[in-house]
Amino acid sequence: MAYLNRFLITFGFLLFGLFMWVILPNTIGLIAFILFGFVGALLGAIVFRKQASEKQIKEDLQNRLDND
Repeated sequence: MAYLNRFLITFGFLLFGLFMWVILPNTIGLIAFILFGFVGALLGAIVFRKQASEKQIKEDLQNRLDND
């Protein structure tokens, strides 16, 4: 469940940032998109760390290490 929550939070913030990029002028919209994406990724990571078990955190770190 922690993986899903991290994904949904990040995806939701990115969608909202994309919406802001479309309705705001060029540079301001782009800055809003980047800012919302960063904040969403940060909040998703915080929520993941709060909800995930030690085993899930270790698996996530190992997957990141293997994929790099």
